[in-house]
Amino acid sequence: MLTILVPSYNHENYIGQCLSSVCQVKIPGLKIIVIDDGSTDKTVEKARAVLELYPELDVELIEKSNSGLVSSLNIGLGRASTEYLYLVASDDIPEPLGILRCIDALIAEPQAQFCVGGALNLFEESGSLSSVYAERHNRFFNLAVESRDVEVFTNFPSPVLLQSTLFRTAALRSIGGWDPKLIWDDYPTFVKLFNMFPTVGRDFLYLPDIVVVKYRHHGNNTYKNVAKQFYMYLQAIEALAPAHLTDFVLARKGGYYILLGVRYGDLKGVLKIFSLLPPKALLKVPFIMANLAFRKLLKNDGL
Repeated sequence: MLTILVPSYNHENYIGQCLSSVCQVKIPGLKIIVIDDGSTDKTVEKARAVLELYPELDVELIEKSNSGLVSSLNIGLGRASTEYLYLVASDDIPEPLGILRCIDALIAEPQAQFCVGGALNLFEESGSLSSVYAERHNRFFNLAVESRDVEVFTNFPSPVLLQSTLFRTAALRSIGGWDPKLIWDDYPTFVKLFNMFPTVGRDFLYLPDIVVVKYRHHGNNTYKNVAKQFYMYLQAIEALAPAHLTDFVLARKGGYYILLGVRYGDLKGVLKIFSLLPPKALLKVPFIMANLAFRKLLKNDGL
């Protein structure tokens, strides 16, 4: 019934907790696939130690040379033979009950192809929790299809997490899985899914009150690398966005990451973003940055 795919890379401190939660999912026909992307630490040993505690489960541990997350996801999708698929990063903590509740929701709505459940931010240093999804997500998911088709590029409420989502395996295959030319795993996937399955409550479900995962924030998260984040976004927009929106959305996101880089003191990252921006988008960046800074000022002043 369900395949749980766990791509891993250098998460020796986290994968044990992740897999211990995965192995608590009680559902008939469970298959667990761990795909390690050439870890140089003890991730594989830690994974094997946990999986050996559950000899009754159908598990597969695949080790491959380092070729990226997208490669791992496509390998896992290719090996999945169940109706449903769930994937979770090896540093996150899945919630078994939330996974089962989303599957029940998909069973009750046979036309729905995926279910976006809720998620909690887990801040490693403090141990505090907060909801990933907020009012901006509720607004986005409840937009008319025509409006969401535009706002998925111009006003996407990042993040929307693959690891808070249960999929029908056939739905992921229908969009071709993950594009090996793109680094980013989640945003392009949702762009393609919303295009093919556009109607909330019919083609897909949004159930933020069902917590599916704790999404860990720690010092090694990619999202703190502003140049890499913008490059992944640039790739996705150039591949997927309509031509008439491309310059605007790249300027907007470029301006955002430039301001973020300034905040982090990442001058090298800021300069890299400037070098990546197409000329027409680059011309729009000063106006975008001024607008973003002004809105931030108004918000801080409570206006």
